[in-house]
Amino acid sequence: MESQVDDVKPARRNYSNCGICGLPLGSEAVRCPLDGKICHPQCSSKYFDERIEAERNICKDCNARLEEEQEKRRIEDMMKAAKIIFALVVILVVFLLVRRWL
Repeated sequence: MESQVDDVKPARRNYSNCGICGLPLGSEAVRCPLDGKICHPQCSSKYFDERIEAERNICKDCNARLEEEQEKRRIEDMMKAAKIIFALVVILVVFLLVRRWL
């Protein structure tokens, strides 16, 4: 029985490391609200854009992703509007042609 107890190793603690410098994090860590990346407060000036941090506290990577998604939505909305306008123009042309023949 003693040999089985001696073979058991203590569980390792799971320390979180800084996303920038790789060193273990202390109690004061900065976390991105969108993707959960964390870093030291002294490293945050390298990782966070000051304008974004002041406005929304979002890291540069997340902000770029949000801007890409917003641009995709704008393009999709413009395509929907273009389809509606095209359909209205086709209906108007058909209406004018039918009216002319009658």
